[in-house]
Amino acid sequence: MNPMLASLNAKLIIASLDGDSILRRMVPVSDFFLRYRTVDLKPNEMVESITIPSLRASLEYVSPFKQARRREDDISIVTSGMRAKIGVDPGKGYVIEEIVMAFGGMAPTTILAPKTAASMAGKPLDAESFRAAGRELLEELYLHEDVPGGQAEYRRALASSFVYQFYLFIVKELESDIKESSGAVILPPAPFVPLKEKSGVSSFISIPKPSTKGVQKYPTPKVSKGLEGEAPTKPISTTKAEVGKAKAHASAPLHCTGEALYCDDIPTPPGTLEAHLILAAKCGTTLVSIDVTPALGVPGVVAVYTHKDLIANGGINILGPIKKDEFCFLPIGEKVAFVGQVVGICVADSLESAELGASSVMMGYEETGSDPIVTIAQAIEADSFYDFAKEEINRGNVDAVFDMQPRVNGDKLVTVAGFFRSGGQEHFYLETNSTLVVPSESATNLTVYSSTQAPSKTQDYCAAATGTPAAKVVVRMKVRLTFATHCTSMGP
Repeated sequence: MNPMLASLNAKLIIASLDGDSILRRMVPVSDFFLRYRTVDLKPNEMVESITIPSLRASLEYVSPFKQARRREDDISIVTSGMRAKIGVDPGKGYVIEEIVMAFGGMAPTTILAPKTAASMAGKPLDAESFRAAGRELLEELYLHEDVPGGQAEYRRALASSFVYQFYLFIVKELESDIKESSGAVILPPAPFVPLKEKSGVSSFISIPKPSTKGVQKYPTPKVSKGLEGEAPTKPISTTKAEVGKAKAHASAPLHCTGEALYCDDIPTPPGTLEAHLILAAKCGTTLVSIDVTPALGVPGVVAVYTHKDLIANGGINILGPIKKDEFCFLPIGEKVAFVGQVVGICVADSLESAELGASSVMMGYEETGSDPIVTIAQAIEADSFYDFAKEEINRGNVDAVFDMQPRVNGDKLVTVAGFFRSGGQEHFYLETNSTLVVPSESATNLTVYSSTQAPSKTQDYCAAATGTPAAKVVVRMKVRLTFATHCTSMGP
């Protein structure tokens, strides 16, 4: 937006209150941004309005340009706003009277290209003038290889390409002006543009966006060839049975219309309590004490539960999807594996009281004398491995291969070993998880609405932590991506 306003010579009206009077000053849009995330706006000022000069009825054109990695909702790589006034010379035809080019993504703030623009003034409106301007712009908008954001050459090439796209846009608009011109004003023919270049004018910005639709297709499997020969395949049945048909996602209409119901959308019953987790503040230490007395003294706090309460209630404190190696609540005497490990939970009549209560719990730590292991290299050096994860994938007689002679059928037997490092994470959470628990049927039955992608885990964990047989924990998954879990409470 800012490059577009800058190319239009827009100005901001900035107002401030001085006693009973309103003071106003005018700042060009191109000068408003002083540096990255810093604008020409004092603490007591606000942007009151934007003034944009009117364009001529004809022969003045303006267009925006944007290049991003995705069509929508993405930070642009390079943006631009360009405006040009075109005149008619009896001997030369159409000429460029004035042109303004503003760019974003080429510097910390929006910048103009005055040198390139000045070189175009008086030039004929033709392809060569704009190609030459694109080459000159490459020099004016020079970026170092180590420029923040990277892609220096690509960004310069994008800015240069926008210049020629602007020429194609001008010609298209000029053709419309020629058709609409009255008989009193005779305009010369527009410059010729080859048919293969006219496609450079259109973009997704001016094309109506079609409705998004997604279906799952089931193509016929391809026949693969390999060491085991051809894998037999059968074509998918062409009958009218439901199996094999392309289907849209069941919850797609609700998501696209915004009608999907999430946990935070469910009205809470009167008297609903709020809960906040109690988290460890130090890692690489041993938890030696938990004092919940300060939390119980916070107004609104109803109860605080830790490991001993869970065990007393008949629950199982060990969790895990495959290997049961995680604590629900960290017990006293155990090593704190990471900052933020759950020690307990504080329940109160408001979220603010629950948060204050959780932060008031006093925890004692004892240093272990060793640094926490946080990298693979540190784990290898400390010989710290998960034994249950030491698995190998073998195919064929592996031992026989390594026992072979140095040459097999005239080819050398080569063993390759090395290291591979990846910075990716197993799972990066993009949403805030929330849970609503509502009593139902009787005082010992609860309905658990959880924003989870794994209702079976929710079922298992609720059963284990409350000491409830899994057979009594029923999971219902709604189309609205809210999972309803019924479990029986065995205690308070």
